[in-house]
Order: sequence, then structure tokens, then C-alpha cells
Amino acid sequence: MEDDAIIDIGASNIEVFMQAMSRYAGSAAEFDLYVIPVTSEQKAWQESLKTVEALLSIGVASEKIRLFPNRIQNDPTEEIPAIFNYVKKMKKGWVNPNAFLFESEIYEYLAAKKIGFDTLIDDNADYRTLAKTETDPDKRREYARMYRWTQLAIPVRNNLDEAYAALVA
Repeated sequence: MEDDAIIDIGASNIEVFMQAMSRYAGSAAEFDLYVIPVTSEQKAWQESLKTVEALLSIGVASEKIRLFPNRIQNDPTEEIPAIFNYVKKMKKGWVNPNAFLFESEIYEYLAAKKIGFDTLIDDNADYRTLAKTETDPDKRREYARMYRWTQLAIPVRNNLDEAYAALVA
């Protein structure tokens, strides 16, 4: 048993997960929060709302269901207004305009390199200075690339921290 755990149930496995939960008494109470990522594509957010309804139908308390806007360009309230309207009007689930993740290519970069934000940001290399002082053109380009990736990663990591704090508040 874990006291702190995040369990990611992929969209393709949600039905199996829900069926399994419905077979156990009190299973809905086993989790502190149910976080449902929501993107702006209509089919995706409609599926997210179906998931909210399914969770409610097996006894999950509404305040435990967190809709979490993901892959946002600027403002989740403008990009997925239906989610905010649903929560406000239906009083089902929870959504916070400060709990969202921006779309960023940094995620793909980190996944491809198999590194985390801390590894990239906290490596203490001054890639900007290295790029300026390097005489080898290939190395200069690589240092400049690393500088750009590092600078891109900083606000995204900050967004992750802020989103998590708002999500669990």
C-alpha cells in the first residue's frame, strides 16, 4: 500500500479500470484525487466529461474529481470553455484556471534524451558563454541549442510546479 501515489490510467484502459473498481466495496475512497487531463480537441474534452460522469456513477465524490487542462497554448478558460462551463453549471468535478499545463516541445526533447527537467536545467553549464567563445562551428551550434533548450525548460518547469500546487490545493 502506498500513502502517496499517482496512478495513470490511460484512456484506452479506463473502462477496464472502472469495471474493476465497481467490483470492490469502497474502492472509490481509496484515492484522494482523480485527475482527468483535458485537451482542447472536442472529442477529447467530451470523453473527459464522460469520465467525470462514470466516476460519479461509481461513487467518487465530486470534489475528488479534478479536470486538468493540458497542452494549453495561452489560456485554458478560452481554449476549453466547455469544461469550465460544465463544472460551474453542473457542479460536478473541479477545475482551476491556474492548474493547467502549457503545450511545449520541451517534453518531446526531454523524452528523446531520456532526461528530466532538473538534469537539463541544473547542470550548471553556461551554454551561452560556451557558444560565444567556442571556435568550432559544430560545437558552437550545439552549445547554442543547449542554451535554447535550457531557457525553454525553465518556464515550463515553473508551470509544472505552479500547476501541481494549484491542483492539490
